[in-house]
Amino acid sequence: MERITTALGLTFEEGVRRYGIVEEGRLTLKDGSRGECIFYDWDTARCRIYPVRPDQCRVYPFWPSILESPEKWEEEGKMCPGIRSVQRPVPDFTPRIQGEKVEKKPRKK
Repeated sequence: MERITTALGLTFEEGVRRYGIVEEGRLTLKDGSRGECIFYDWDTARCRIYPVRPDQCRVYPFWPSILESPEKWEEEGKMCPGIRSVQRPVPDFTPRIQGEKVEKKPRKK
């Protein structure tokens, strides 16, 4: 949030008030009117804060929930054109978001 508020020329408190919400004890970004990220621009289909986007966005689409099966990877690819340009990583590839605990699943043989 500090990177975002600095880039937008806001105080941290103002940025949190406008764009943040606390869920399950964690500060997250509010959703937009259609459930999308509040910084998603529908007219350009781009992120309005791309250079300072959160870490979770930086590792998308390589989230454990998307990588857990070829079907989920394919389904996400219907919404994310970038996925169609890369091959799904091996199943035990799990990038870490700062502070996130990730359990590796055993590789299927």
